[in-house]
Amino acid sequence: MILTTNALIPRLGSITVAEITGSEGPVTTHVEVRPEAGLTGHPQSWINVTGIHTVPKGELRRHRGRLAPPELSRLAAAVFNYLDLDDYVDIEHDEGSDQVNLDLARNPR
Repeated sequence: MILTTNALIPRLGSITVAEITGSEGPVTTHVEVRPEAGLTGHPQSWINVTGIHTVPKGELRRHRGRLAPPELSRLAAAVFNYLDLDDYVDIEHDEGSDQVNLDLARNPR
């Protein structure tokens, strides 16, 4: 799963990705991906945020799917939690919108 923002991808030689797996893991590090996302290869897929890597763009071969906003919110929360940044950012998603909002927390620990 590509984590690099779309706006930067054309200007970069490498991008940041998270592993996609067919194995369920802890909800704090594994984000379930619904079949509507279009991923193939596993009957059920999870994004494993403990497997974050930077790879050359040339290693990517094809578009495999797209996350819905609620999945993006869960992915953002899992990445921030894994990197121990969750006390610094509030993640919000409005059900009727495609927007995921990240706001700096006012009182980090």
